[in-house]
Amino acid sequence: MPRRADERNETGRAATERWRKGLRARGAPEACHVDTAVAAAVAVALAKAQSEGHDVPAALKCVIADALKLLKSRGYDSGLSTKAAMRRLLARRDRSALVSAVSGKLKRFSTKPESTDVSPHYFLLEKRISDDSRSDGEEA
Repeated sequence: MPRRADERNETGRAATERWRKGLRARGAPEACHVDTAVAAAVAVALAKAQSEGHDVPAALKCVIADALKLLKSRGYDSGLSTKAAMRRLLARRDRSALVSAVSGKLKRFSTKPESTDVSPHYFLLEKRISDDSRSDGEEA
């Protein structure tokens, strides 16, 4: 949940809004959009390996193992982190759309859910319009 704007930081908040507006005007992604795209690309690579009957490449296994180590180093439970990561990478409802987008079969990846039971978190590749400079995880 976004935190309330702090009047003491109005100058910084306004600067962040201008910065984000400039990024959108240039078509430049924020780091969070790049992070989301990388995670989706890992899911695509896993989907392609699975559908073609290939083993997962060693480098990709290392990336996933390192991500799990990072989660553990941040205090998360190893077993629950593994479950969450595998669910996020293997049980995505948008996997086929992602594979199509990466293989060039779609001009632009559609982020609209096909049904209403899909979590909106599966569709984070869409450019989020975020003029709000407040953090998503902190409260005032």
